[in-house]
Amino acid sequence: MTQGKTAPDGRAVVEVALGVLVDRQNGLYLMGSRPQGKPYAGYWEFPGGKVEPGESCIEALKREFVEELGIELADITPWFVLEHAYEHAYVRLHYFRVWSWKGNLTARENQSFGWFKVGEVDSSLKMLPMNALVVERMAVPQVLAAVDDPEAFESDGAIEKVGGLLLLPERKRDGAFVVNLKRLAQKLGIGVYTCETYIATSEASARDEMQDALFGVVRQDDADAILQAQIQRLPLVVEAEPQELEQWVAKGAHGVFVRL
Repeated sequence: MTQGKTAPDGRAVVEVALGVLVDRQNGLYLMGSRPQGKPYAGYWEFPGGKVEPGESCIEALKREFVEELGIELADITPWFVLEHAYEHAYVRLHYFRVWSWKGNLTARENQSFGWFKVGEVDSSLKMLPMNALVVERMAVPQVLAAVDDPEAFESDGAIEKVGGLLLLPERKRDGAFVVNLKRLAQKLGIGVYTCETYIATSEASARDEMQDALFGVVRQDDADAILQAQIQRLPLVVEAEPQELEQWVAKGAHGVFVRL
């Protein structure tokens, strides 16, 4: 992630706070359309807006939701940060998940809004460039299964056991293990990164590749370091027990995985 206020192309970085309202009980999330008069009018996005001078991201998010939808946000957890170069601005997008709020949703800017099923995308909707990735990340289950054997899913159906995904935690350091890790990630179409790579990445091409992944897998001590530094380039899945899920979500992790 670009640090500071200057983008790689020399423009000032515009900080933006965005919130994903989550209806856990029904497996839904909220999106709204951009009102007329704004760039990309009619495109669908996650509500939020620019962080004003003197505001924190949380403060900006709460203000924007009152202004746009007339609700008071209550339970908010950080999720990840993306960067994108639009023609009109270079933005750093701080995404938060919102688990509870007060008040009734009201379109205060004459925009449309609607609830969408997690894991399903309406192809008829025009969405802002980064939103397709965010929607895909929403579909990653919060509790995942992991195994140490990269061939296990081929023989015993482990991929079906928890959430429809299989993860391989990077805990060992031998070359064969890393080769198997990369092969497994490619086969399953998922992103798996070590904490060292995650923190040290500075090359633009590597940052872009990492930003496009669905999630990153980390151990607990590594997760604490990343979350405290607020450098979540992608949703973090932490090696922990299922009963620890809420604890890690409150810290800013996407979810947890358990070893089978």
